[in-house]
Amino acid sequence: MAATVARVVYGITLEQVDDEYFQMVKRVTDIAEEISIPGRFLVEAVPVLRYVPSWFPGAGFKRFAALAKEDVVSIIDALYKAGVERVG
Repeated sequence: MAATVARVVYGITLEQVDDEYFQMVKRVTDIAEEISIPGRFLVEAVPVLRYVPSWFPGAGFKRFAALAKEDVVSIIDALYKAGVERVG
């Protein structure tokens, strides 16, 4: 599925597991799996936790979200740049 999306959207062919782009798509997939589990993070049950600082005990979800956002943004940028280079 990810290979099809990468080929259609970015013009990148994902062939091997050790391929740089394959690893990028795998990381995004891992993040999506992690956040799609209902009740995985306590903040879903107690929304007021959104306002606690990231250093606060039990606020690991905030650190996870910050790292995941950074990873996803950099991966999308890298895939976009690779797609633009392939087009010309």
